[in-house]
Amino acid sequence: MNWFRIPISGQAAGKFIGDIEQPCVSGLGGEQDQCPDGDHAQVVFGGLVLDVANLFGEAEVLAVDYLPCLSALDGSGAHSIFSPSSIVRGMKQFTRLFGSLQAFVYHCFDRMVINGYLSGLSRPEQVVYFFRQVLGIPVVSKEVLSQRTNDYRNWVEAYARNHGIAMEWAEKGVRKEDYVLPALRRMEKRNVYGVYSIFKSMEQGRTSRISVPKFPTEDPDYRILAHQQSRFTHYYFYIRDEVLGPIVVRMASFFPFHATYWLNGHSFMKQEMKRNHVGFHKNDNAFLAVDDVAALQATADRLSPQIIRKQLDYWTLIVGPKFSKKERGLMNLSRFYAIAQIEYCRNFIFKRRFPIHKIFERSCEIGLGRLTANRISEIFGVRLNKKLQGSLPR
Repeated sequence: MNWFRIPISGQAAGKFIGDIEQPCVSGLGGEQDQCPDGDHAQVVFGGLVLDVANLFGEAEVLAVDYLPCLSALDGSGAHSIFSPSSIVRGMKQFTRLFGSLQAFVYHCFDRMVINGYLSGLSRPEQVVYFFRQVLGIPVVSKEVLSQRTNDYRNWVEAYARNHGIAMEWAEKGVRKEDYVLPALRRMEKRNVYGVYSIFKSMEQGRTSRISVPKFPTEDPDYRILAHQQSRFTHYYFYIRDEVLGPIVVRMASFFPFHATYWLNGHSFMKQEMKRNHVGFHKNDNAFLAVDDVAALQATADRLSPQIIRKQLDYWTLIVGPKFSKKERGLMNLSRFYAIAQIEYCRNFIFKRRFPIHKIFERSCEIGLGRLTANRISEIFGVRLNKKLQGSLPR
């Protein structure tokens, strides 16, 4: 199955990805505190950029459930233990040692965090063109941008009110996923799909700063636009999707309305298994029993960029900022999607519990033995510079 082209070390012209931005919010099945603000992504899909292939072609290379005690025997450094070759060796050794104790094994995509950008409004000059040439507004001022924000805020409040959806501010220390779980359970019981909760949160995001030129210009309406990071309201839409299952859409309320999406491959698999009438038992974020293991793996392999993009486009149209037919006709206002974080997992389901406890205990023992001060500094260390706060131990 073809997916995103991720170069793998050891292959021709391959390079191992080691600098994927780690957002703090975990989508469905993990901790949720705050959202990522960065815009860098190593893997993208959308339009002509989708020249990507084969995350599944080398399944063992991508199986990242790494067992420290198995790779600890190679004597390599802290970073090299996470190389694809050592991961492959670890998986093979794990299967050889514990294969008889396992009920079944499957691999799939787990959590995915995707950023969505308005292609035609990503740069300051595009924003100026949009207001001056498309809308006919001669001066792009702070008030002009604020009007688009107010229009979107009013729409969100009206949407929540008309659909009877609870909308409240996110409280610090409250895990959003657990808080909205009762509303999700009610939707599942009624077998309906749509938005079931909305949170508001003050977070850092990208906005545009407008300033008047210091010196006179030939155009009296000329203004300087530049990107800046500021703190403003973001909306979290908790959605039950018919294809992807539970997803979260975070939409910025300030122009240019950046979006972030959280989805989970296990949720997609659950929806597909139900649709195909394949019996299974799922607990939290893992399938513990299934009538047909081959069908489970085939379901995981069906998740594709086309499926994801179609559903994200739909919900962006429903809950995102509104643009008129004229605006869409004169500018490219479609979303460009970039992966901020993606997790690929290999799940080993054991017949009984006791081997898992023993493996975990032994892994902790060996991990502690290998986790020396030098290894800690290599993994978590920071470069010393003048910006470093506090005193350094001697």
